[in-house]
Amino acid sequence: MQKVKCPKCGNAENFSLTLRYLRLAVTYKQDKGYYSAMWEEGEPDVAYCACCHTELDPEDVSYLYSNSNIE
Repeated sequence: MQKVKCPKCGNAENFSLTLRYLRLAVTYKQDKGYYSAMWEEGEPDVAYCACCHTELDPEDVSYLYSNSNIE
């Protein structure tokens, strides 16, 4: 996996990522008697360097979306 670096400040660790949508998928597990809820991510929309706030190309940081968890 190739790391992205901010072209302005060189940051390669902290980014602010925005998704086009975020939805909560809820499923009832009849055999277990409870609901399962999970956040589903959308497509990359906007990405910023968290240090200097330079806007980055979402395609350049797309791997961050597929390798991160929403908390």
